[in-house]
Amino acid sequence: MLIQSLLLVIAAYLMGSIPTAYLAGLWLKGIDLRRYGSGTVSGTGVYYHISRPAIVAVGLFDLTKAALPTWLTLRWGLGLGVALLAGVAAMVGHNWPLYLGFKGGRGHSTILGMMLVVFPWSFPWLLAFLAVGRLLGYTALLSLLGIASLPLLTRFADQPAEVVWASVAMLIITVIKRLEANRQPLPPQGPEHRQVLLNRFLHDRDVGPREEWVERKSIEIFQEGQMNTNAERPKRASEVIREVGWKAWLRFAAFTLLFPMILFIAAGRLDWVWGWVYVGIVVFFTLISRIAVIRTNPDLIAERAKSLDREDVKGWDRLILFFLLLIGPLAMMIVAGLDERFGWSPQILLTPRLVALAVMVLGYIVSTWAMAVNRYYSAVVRIQKDRDQTVVTDGPYRFVRHPSYAAGNVASLMIPILLGSLWAFIPCGLGVLLTIIRTALEDKTLLEELDGYAEYAQQVRYRLLPGVW
Repeated sequence: MLIQSLLLVIAAYLMGSIPTAYLAGLWLKGIDLRRYGSGTVSGTGVYYHISRPAIVAVGLFDLTKAALPTWLTLRWGLGLGVALLAGVAAMVGHNWPLYLGFKGGRGHSTILGMMLVVFPWSFPWLLAFLAVGRLLGYTALLSLLGIASLPLLTRFADQPAEVVWASVAMLIITVIKRLEANRQPLPPQGPEHRQVLLNRFLHDRDVGPREEWVERKSIEIFQEGQMNTNAERPKRASEVIREVGWKAWLRFAAFTLLFPMILFIAAGRLDWVWGWVYVGIVVFFTLISRIAVIRTNPDLIAERAKSLDREDVKGWDRLILFFLLLIGPLAMMIVAGLDERFGWSPQILLTPRLVALAVMVLGYIVSTWAMAVNRYYSAVVRIQKDRDQTVVTDGPYRFVRHPSYAAGNVASLMIPILLGSLWAFIPCGLGVLLTIIRTALEDKTLLEELDGYAEYAQQVRYRLLPGVW
């Protein structure tokens, strides 16, 4: 039970870390919200600097980030205390996201999401504070009062002690986040220092006039008191995003969101919790990997979007890619879905599923890491002479020569356990076999055609599995 609870809390933090407002800024306007307004990745930034309709979608997604893990924990019978820990973890992830250097939003939507599940009457209560604050022009102050009132509201409404203490924890997190303000520097000790802290606490900003603060543009990004040397990176990323074109982004979004629905079509129902867990993990890491690329190697987005159109793609790789898609995710989802519908496999307990989930997440993290450090991480096998390709030796490439394939294979073999379908091991196993064949052919190509790769292969001896191959 302890391991299950810990894994769910960690998963809730990772889900809460999805920077929805940051993504909206990049996709809709090609801007980094951390350089605008308050410098936080929040709904206020979306409202003032992206578009007002977008705040609805961003708010609903952020609300779901806390509501979903809280609800799933209760559904799986792990208890109210663990459910509240998962909700608070999602709020912490939203405020200090792993993927943006722990610089996030304020957590209001995640508070709403968690409380909607555990104490639904608090939802309209908090919304009323936000609405009044918006009408009076004191949104930050009224939202703070609303959160501060939650411990009293839950206590007088005879809610369980866990809910009351969770309300206290959310209030403390809110205050810490306001005062910390994404590590933006404070003035030297003195009256101005105290005034800024008071402004942050009451008004969630450093200066008095609200408009002056929330409508600022192109502010500097600070990291531990120093200006981030990557401050120009969003500009380059936005240029690449526009270069790729909206049609390519639309195709990517449609494939990412609609392709996994094959799983539910095969299952014949939508209320399959483990199916949604799998889809959520896939969509989550697909988005996160693109965020990582946009932040570190934005030109790789254009390379991957046009990779299949390149004339120098190896012919054997086009064939392998076709069968990888057919046998891998497509066949796996059909088999697993049908298995869920007709009950071919024996019941798999919760603990093995959670262990499989943890291993899957670890595999996807390593794959994302590999993509982030390798600016030549194309979707196809080709020597990128047009991009002056060189050998990458950083990050996970220090341990094996093809870390993304290695991690992806491990993650693939966990999917059948997560979905409770032993029959799904057949397509997943075939997909792993094809990936091993692709690894061998790709490694041979790199040894023959990429300068410096033979020397790198002498230093890092193993392709996929240290000590084995």
